[in-house]
Amino acid sequence: MYVLSYKNRVIAGPRDWNAGMFTYALESVGIQKPVPSVAPAELPLTINADAKISECTLVYPEYNKKIQYIHGPFWDFSKDVAVGTFEVKETPLELIQNDLKAIVAAERYKNETAGTKTTIQNKEVTIDTTRGARDIFAQKYLLMADNETVNWKFPEGWLTLTKPELGQIVNAAVAHIQSKFDWEKNKSAEIDAATTGAQLDAIVLTEE
Repeated sequence: MYVLSYKNRVIAGPRDWNAGMFTYALESVGIQKPVPSVAPAELPLTINADAKISECTLVYPEYNKKIQYIHGPFWDFSKDVAVGTFEVKETPLELIQNDLKAIVAAERYKNETAGTKTTIQNKEVTIDTTRGARDIFAQKYLLMADNETVNWKFPEGWLTLTKPELGQIVNAAVAHIQSKFDWEKNKSAEIDAATTGAQLDAIVLTEE
């Protein structure tokens, strides 16, 4: 990777060697000088007293992406290889809260649609709680006559369900879904109540 610097300020890069891009950047500061099509063996390449192209390296600090961000790079041109470093800064509280709430909403949706279980006819069965599937359960229940039965296939096998049994499945799905929304609401309240980045960092974003 290379950078083109002008008066100790990077005006192109870090990037792979690109003569056209470097030439264009030089022209933007009033320097009309062609750049070799391939990187020369000897670097840095001095264009004039103010401009040069150097190999570069970026040094990233350790930081907590949940509550911090990095600012930079800040360049050191004192050696043949330009070194870019970064400052670690605290992310504004409101931005952290918004990010965490989005994570919590995605976690709720994942768990909401992951299915649940109930016992019908002494057999534990898995209920599909994806939004399309649960609508089908509810619609069928509303359309069934009280004495009607319906054949339904679960991952564990077929069952012939009465209307009360199908109602039990609908209720189990509703209870499961509601519990996930309740979890998200409580977790969002916990996020809103936090007043420091450290408090936000300590919040568990997955359902235990």
